[in-house]
Amino acid sequence: YDASYDVWGPTVQLEDQIVISGLASAGGDSGALLLDENKNIVGLFWGGSDTHAIGSPIGAILSELNIRFELTPVPATSTSTSTTTTLAPIHMRGLEITELGEVTAALKGDELLVLVSDPSRVPINKKIVVGGAYLVSAFPIRGQVMFTMPGTLVVGDDQAPWFICGVPAGLTLTGTALAVKTAPSSSSIRVDIQHSGNCGLNWASIYSIRPSISSGNRCGTGGSLSTTYIEQGSILRLDIDQVGSSVAGADLTVSLRV
Repeated sequence: YDASYDVWGPTVQLEDQIVISGLASAGGDSGALLLDENKNIVGLFWGGSDTHAIGSPIGAILSELNIRFELTPVPATSTSTSTTTTLAPIHMRGLEITELGEVTAALKGDELLVLVSDPSRVPINKKIVVGGAYLVSAFPIRGQVMFTMPGTLVVGDDQAPWFICGVPAGLTLTGTALAVKTAPSSSSIRVDIQHSGNCGLNWASIYSIRPSISSGNRCGTGGSLSTTYIEQGSILRLDIDQVGSSVAGADLTVSLRV
């Protein structure tokens, strides 16, 4: 099988890849993510004796870690003839799977259980041959894009450091959440996130309706995305369109879910 993954966390966007080749049984092989004392991923141990080190530690925040596995079957061999369409668990140390329809994972305890309860929901065109070999083609670790604006808020463009998408497959945005430590009053806070595909020469909003935090509140959601896909190399920036008129609000965090 081949395995590769991209990693990014809420506050830093880092990526690395590892490719492992070999034959695996759909029901049996085990492995482990190797973590240092700070829970940085430093290597991968898979299926017996080989340890494959990652070139540099990846600063992933592991309190809520999601992994999606894409499984591609290979033709049955003389030792792989079963046509059962349910997949036995694969066990790894370090994390524990939570089933979210396909194959996903979240940090909990000290075990990783990879399950596919319904192979028809795995994003492939053929059934998985259980008891035989398969390809693990990619499992990106999902995260979120976050902007922070400390201090009292003011209206203006480009209010936080830029986010640059370094993920080869790009990012698909699914929603927005907002929070401030100091609530606005008399008026709401309204923000915009602008997207540039040419390193800041041209900008366009990713929203058809921009998200906001109502007067007197510290959290907000909403908004309607008009751009949901951010390709590798694209840049996002944070603009603040409106702040509270009596109390502006302070210490803003904007999270884009991916």
